[in-house]
Amino acid sequence: MASWVFEKLAGGAVRRDPNETQLFKTEQTDEGEYAGTDALVREILQNSMDASNGKKPVRIRLALHSAGDLPPRDRLAYYFGRLEPALKHREIGFDPDGVPQLLEGFLVCEDFETRGLGGDPLLARDPDPGSQKREDFFWFWRNIGRSGKTGDDLGRWGLGKTVYRAASQVGCMLGLTVRASDRRQLLMGQAVLRIHDLNGQEYVPEGYWCGGRKEPSGLPLPIEEAAELEHFRREWKLTRSPDEPGLSVVVPYVAPELKEIGRASCRDRV
Repeated sequence: MASWVFEKLAGGAVRRDPNETQLFKTEQTDEGEYAGTDALVREILQNSMDASNGKKPVRIRLALHSAGDLPPRDRLAYYFGRLEPALKHREIGFDPDGVPQLLEGFLVCEDFETRGLGGDPLLARDPDPGSQKREDFFWFWRNIGRSGKTGDDLGRWGLGKTVYRAASQVGCMLGLTVRASDRRQLLMGQAVLRIHDLNGQEYVPEGYWCGGRKEPSGLPLPIEEAAELEHFRREWKLTRSPDEPGLSVVVPYVAPELKEIGRASCRDRV
């Protein structure tokens, strides 16, 4: 079963609350507002183009779903209940079952004719400087503000994916990739919130939605169980088939401003 994993805050650790989302705000962005639709779309386009398979034009699907399309209540508690103590600073209410009391739905961002997140999903340290192997999974999930992009790649110093979390009121994103190299399906999530207390223990702001840990290192592992992958694909309205390479990212409980993209319950853009 998947779950959120946050590391315990060590006594000697530097205490820092992340503020990377501020880098995407413009002069017109109000205090407390998310980074903005323009930044969201721009970074999605750049990241997807960088991941092109070089065979056909990259296609991108953006679908905005209303709250009526959210998964059932028990599944929402399964996904987000652990985030309650880390979201106290945002004053987001949770009901007794662990479901966020928010009115907004979710955004699905999918790219096609791309490589997906290849490389070693168990890599836990920077690749050798001279290595020519792409480690997209490592750079996407296991780094914040750092990137392996070089040369003609257009990404912004490893911060491009921050716009997904910046557009989420619960500060997280969930992603399913199908890799062109081996058709392996990997599901993972990431939250970046605040230092928080749970049962008398403090935890760091960054956490992973994952399928457990690799022992003895404690490295969070992607979810690969077939039933879990299919459940995720169905309840978050993905269109990607299990053998279709690329990356699908779910932004849960989107910022209210994104409702202005369209008046329908779901708007698709390809």
